[in-house]
Amino acid sequence: MKLTFRIYGKPLAQGRPRAFRVGKFIRMYDPTESKSWKAQIAEQATSQLNSEPMLAGPIMLQLKFFMPRPKSLPKKKFTYHTKRPDLSNLEKAVEDALTNVIIHDDSQIFTKHSSKMYATTEEKPGVEIQIDQID
Repeated sequence: MKLTFRIYGKPLAQGRPRAFRVGKFIRMYDPTESKSWKAQIAEQATSQLNSEPMLAGPIMLQLKFFMPRPKSLPKKKFTYHTKRPDLSNLEKAVEDALTNVIIHDDSQIFTKHSSKMYATTEEKPGVEIQIDQID
């Protein structure tokens, strides 16, 4: 099975977990921005699955991040995004969002290819996700 879809919005990296004390206990939570970005990915990914069961077995994942283009960058010039957020944190947010939505666990991913670039003037920022289930 192969799924390809695009999530629109400014790609956000997985934020550092936050902690607070409740009596003698420490509670951990996701930062609000990370949580909302992951919820947006999960919601749109669920609509792509068309009520089929979650994918099992080995998964190939391809991610293309399209970052917002600064006004100072020439309109016609294709440019890779080499600034923060770093690619590994962007990947982690997507992997976490897909877990228990499309795949059972992100340990199913045996290979992935990721890139980040500035969106062209015709494109909207976001991430293109391609998931291949290997039989």
